[in-house]
Amino acid sequence: MALRFRGLDQPIEWVYRKDSGSAPTPTDPYAQAAAQYGLDTGTANYNAGLNRTNSVNPIGSSTWSSVGGGTSGGGSGAPTYTNTTQLAPQFQTPLQQPIDTSGIAGMPGGPSTTQDLQNTQQSLYNQQMAYLKPSQDLSNEQLQSQLANEGATTGSAAWNNAMDQQSRSNAFANNQAINSAITGGGAEQSRLFGLGSQSLQNQITARDAPINEYNSLNGASGATANAQTPDISSAFGQQYQGALAGYNANVSSDNATTGAAGSLAAAALIYF
Repeated sequence: MALRFRGLDQPIEWVYRKDSGSAPTPTDPYAQAAAQYGLDTGTANYNAGLNRTNSVNPIGSSTWSSVGGGTSGGGSGAPTYTNTTQLAPQFQTPLQQPIDTSGIAGMPGGPSTTQDLQNTQQSLYNQQMAYLKPSQDLSNEQLQSQLANEGATTGSAAWNNAMDQQSRSNAFANNQAINSAITGGGAEQSRLFGLGSQSLQNQITARDAPINEYNSLNGASGATANAQTPDISSAFGQQYQGALAGYNANVSSDNATTGAAGSLAAAALIYF
């Protein structure tokens, strides 16, 4: 508001200036979050595609394809990437051959570990008894002949005592043969398991050799590209703060003008 004098004999004219208008409206937080989310996901999708590059070397090739992910990918949301590694034909044969576990105990198609252990132990026991039993039979015959020469008859105390002692000696030797077979069976099974594991590892190494060679020729991957997402939330905030500061400045200016005009009007009324 301002005061304008037309003349001493004319009335005072009051002139109103335009006010400061309405205060700026803050950004809708949901709209701000949606805008930031759109930028974040867009940058993430861009970086994902930026770091999925195709490669080719003498062993084969690696290619990427994507589905979805915005208008460029034919859809919306995050794209789905598929990587295809294609080795040269001469390197595909090892990959197509299954791992052979038919000769490895405990593995699919291989012999049972329990049955294999029992067979080994029985074989070792039979091997020892093949030497031990003839010796025991001969020793029994010699003892019986000796007792008969000494006049001991079958069923007598001397006969029974001597034969019982001979039986205990034979049983002790037989138990030692059993224990030796158990120990030997465990050792043999461990040896066979080691050989089977080495066979399995050799097959896996042969199968993976083309892939390892392919990766070796590709070399170490380069630095990862990373585009930065603009901080649109801060930009919205700065825009609002700038508009608010301008509005506050206009309000202060209008208030100062109105105050000055009021003081002038009061003085004029007193004067006239």
